[in-house]
Amino acid sequence: MNDPETNPVGRIAVVAVVLASVATAIVGIVSGPAAALSCLTGAAIGVANLWAIGKLVPIMLDDERPGGRRARAAVILALKAIALVGLVGLLVVRRWIRGGPLMVGISVVALAIVLSTLFQRGNGPSTRSLR
Repeated sequence: MNDPETNPVGRIAVVAVVLASVATAIVGIVSGPAAALSCLTGAAIGVANLWAIGKLVPIMLDDERPGGRRARAAVILALKAIALVGLVGLLVVRRWIRGGPLMVGISVVALAIVLSTLFQRGNGPSTRSLR
């Protein structure tokens, strides 16, 4: 996620951080500090998940890389998914974090993907995605 202009994962992460800030502020005003912390935690989990996917999936899809390295990336990706579900479940079941605001925070990444695809490099809606 070096250059947001050329790296789509980096661009999405920047948009997600901006959306997370707005969502956390709104949730905090409407539901209080505990809900804001839950929203922020969800956004952090979502952005970390995006970062991991952005690192592992290209390795898995690169035909130039040895099969062993691609298989390791696939195993790590599967373990990451299991850990993510376990972490979210633990946070909610133990009531350390509120589930609703946590999901709002995680959802900002999905919205960031849509917005960064529609509005690439600030040039308005992208026609590439409509072809």
